[in-house]
Amino acid sequence: MPVVLGRRSLFALSIAAAACGPGTSGTTLEVGDDCQIAREAEGRGDYKTARSAYASCLARVPGYLDSHAAYQRILELEDGIVATRETYAALVQANPGLVTSFAQARILARPERTAALERLLAGQPDFAPLYYELSIDHSERVLGTQSLSAKAREKLYLQAFVLRASGPEFVRNFADYGFAQAWVDDARSRLAKLASVEVLGGQATPTMTATPSSAGWMVHFAAAEPTRRMEYRVETGPWKPLEGFFSLPMTRTNVGISVRYDDGNGQPVGPFDFVLDPRAKLLEFGKGTLTRMPSIWAAFGDGSNAGYLYFTTLMVYRCALAKVEYGVGVSEPDLEFQLPHCDLEDPLTIPDGATMFLSIDPKVAFVSMRLTFSNGEVSEVSRIPRPK
Repeated sequence: MPVVLGRRSLFALSIAAAACGPGTSGTTLEVGDDCQIAREAEGRGDYKTARSAYASCLARVPGYLDSHAAYQRILELEDGIVATRETYAALVQANPGLVTSFAQARILARPERTAALERLLAGQPDFAPLYYELSIDHSERVLGTQSLSAKAREKLYLQAFVLRASGPEFVRNFADYGFAQAWVDDARSRLAKLASVEVLGGQATPTMTATPSSAGWMVHFAAAEPTRRMEYRVETGPWKPLEGFFSLPMTRTNVGISVRYDDGNGQPVGPFDFVLDPRAKLLEFGKGTLTRMPSIWAAFGDGSNAGYLYFTTLMVYRCALAKVEYGVGVSEPDLEFQLPHCDLEDPLTIPDGATMFLSIDPKVAFVSMRLTFSNGEVSEVSRIPRPK
């Protein structure tokens, strides 16, 4: 029986001839390539033949991703993962290329695996399988307890994979389209579970709280996930451990602050850059308090002081205010109370000699008030009754 070789290897010829046995004279046989022989041998449980055929095939051609995966599975079962990695280190030297390098990278131990995949991605940003494998590195199945940052990175990689996982450029890397479809189905399933996760560039941004005090700004950062450690720096100064909060002097100018942390999986996140804008933070601080508690905008004196109306609280929060209007015993404010100047370096101290109260009829039952904040927002009118 004549056998047509074409570009087939001698290994393929020998396997095919042995499988076919003697035939009718004059019959011609087209022999499949070694990887096809390997797949067929693996399918019938002949792993010795499959291993030899994969080795012969993948030493000569880039091969398919699922062919590499099958070969690696056999090697790992028979020789262990260390020997499998050594085999692929030699294979990538003998038969370099994107597919072989990808196959080698995916069996490395983390974090070397992640770093190798990211290096390949830098040079091949349109190779969809790289995004799929990197998504696995940040997945729950690998990490166990998954940080919010890991979820964001997983989602980012899955979105990039699904965007590229279609058409001939994708499926040409697979011998079995079912293998490719399984990746796509898995990616879509995991994306559905991550629907509520905000990507934000792959990282979960912390929040900054800056509260004014007599000792300066009390600055606190809160991550959106559990952290192992957190550090901060002011402007271009050194990084310092962040435990609870830190203080900064009151200032008239903006201050740059950076923060970074290790998430619950020990992965570095950040740095994130923030700006402490004194005017904006004083507005946020004062407006939040005054909006929540309109009853503290003014206070009636009692006893011998019943003829006075006090604006002490508004004096403390004056840096958040542009105007204070009041009305004595009328529903619509028709007068303005003058606040002292806002000193950004000492915003909470009431200046010496400042007027904090005014005289009113002790029989006045209520006052009406309206605030205009420093950003131009105007409050609703608040009615403040005299305590009985």
